[in-house]
Order: sequence, then structure tokens, then C-alpha cells
Amino acid sequence: MFLADVKAVGAGRRLLADARLHGCCGGPAVALWMDSDAVRQNHAYSPAMDDTLATFAARVRPRAATSLLRPGRRRAPLRLVTQRQFGEDGDGHRLVTQDPFAFLLGVLFDHGMPAERAWQAPRRLQQRLGHLDPRRMATEPEAVAMAIAEPPVLHRYRHTMASWVVAAAVHVVDEYGGQAERLWSDGPTCQEAHGRFTAFAGIGNVKARRALDILVSDFGVHLREEVAAS
Repeated sequence: MFLADVKAVGAGRRLLADARLHGCCGGPAVALWMDSDAVRQNHAYSPAMDDTLATFAARVRPRAATSLLRPGRRRAPLRLVTQRQFGEDGDGHRLVTQDPFAFLLGVLFDHGMPAERAWQAPRRLQQRLGHLDPRRMATEPEAVAMAIAEPPVLHRYRHTMASWVVAAAVHVVDEYGGQAERLWSDGPTCQEAHGRFTAFAGIGNVKARRALDILVSDFGVHLREEVAAS
């Protein structure tokens, strides 16, 4: 199978995320995208991939929409790989899969620390603050900084992380009316969604791709394909 060819699950997920960001959200489109010489070089292309790429793409089929996309609808179970990323903390797991702003904070915290701890950080921040309201966090930067720095610290770069979290709250309030789900709920293109994530301080290309991979593969969020200019 394809994953055996590339020798790592992570490599396969990165390739599919890369494909989605180029507007290739379906198996056939991904296969066409793979024909380019640049992609073959960047992903250590081998001929064996041709026969197995479509199979791999099918395995990453969209899921039923979750509460992240349509509040009020029951959330479908996450795939095992995402459960491992989010860790074994049941409450923390539920929070980042049901609260879009908590998910965004998880993306921010996933920096220079084990993924399991990063995705548990939003729940621990909520416990210390008593809320995860972006409007309040945008106007109470000192409280956010103190909550992150309180022992045990939520992140080793506590000052940087506090500034990123507050900046994210401000951006969500200013650009999305305090509703983080609007980052993806209007069905943007892959490139548009990527740009929305990288507009946040602390989220670069790699983090944005990882976030989109989880949203599409595990939460069933629909991202439109780019329409080629005629």
C-alpha cells in the first residue's frame, strides 16, 4: 500500500495535505496533481505510488460533519491517529473536538512540545481561567498570561504563547465575530483556509497544513477545490 511505499504515516498525511492545499480534495484530482515533476521530487516519488495513491486517498474520505462544522449535530468518532494526537484526557479530547476556538488554541500550543500535551492545554487553560471566551481573553491579556505561566506551566515559551493566544482571541473577535468556526464553516477553498490560519500569529505553513489535514480527514470539513481560470 502507499504508506508502506513512503515508509511513514506522517509522510502520507503530509502529501495528502499538500495536495489539498493545491486544490486537490478528491482522489482523482490528487492523482493528477501527483504527475507534476516538482511533487515527485519533493515527496521522493516512486512508480509504485501510482497504483496505490487513489487507495490511500479513499481511506482519508470525508467524515460526517461534526459539531465543529454544524453546531448541534452529533460529533462522529475521530480516527485513531487523531485520538493519539489529542491524548487520553477525555475532557480535553472532547473540548478540542467540540469547541472551535479550543481547536484553534490546540493548533497554537502544538509547538515545541509533545502533541498530546499541546492538545490538552486548551482544557487546562479553561480550567484556570474559568472559560475560553475569546471576547474576554482579548480584553484580559494579563489573566491569560498568568494562567499559562501558573505552575505547571502550560508551555515552556509561556510569554510567547500568551501573546499568541491573546492575539488569536483578538483576531477571532475582529475578523470572525468571536466565532472561530467561521474559519472553515463557509466552505472555503484549500488555499483560502490555509491563508486564514496563517493570518494568526504563531501559525505558519506547517501548522496550517496540519490543522487543515485534521479538519478535512478527521472532522469531515469540506474545502472546495480551486477552479482553474479559463
